[in-house]
Amino acid sequence: MSENSEIENETQSHMDDMLQAIQYKNLAQSRHHFDALMADKVSDALENEKVNIASQIYSPEVEEEEVEFDAAVAAAEQDAEEWDGIEAELMSSFEESDEEAEVE
Repeated sequence: MSENSEIENETQSHMDDMLQAIQYKNLAQSRHHFDALMADKVSDALENEKVNIASQIYSPEVEEEEVEFDAAVAAAEQDAEEWDGIEAELMSSFEESDEEAEVE
């Protein structure tokens, strides 16, 4: 099995686990899986940038398509901000349902 397929399977596994944790209202576990997904994205971006820099140093005459590291970091930051928004919505939803349960 190729390394890319293994990484894709691991990423999909983290995503599935995160969604299942959200479904079961286990925010701590879903946060763990989200952090793992973001770590994978940042790690991939760093590895791509290392390869890009190495190719420029050792064979500057060959120009390959550049990987935009800043764009990858910005996307990861945006995903983190979106997660914080989702997490806040879930928490308020849980609090509302707890309040409704107490009233009954």
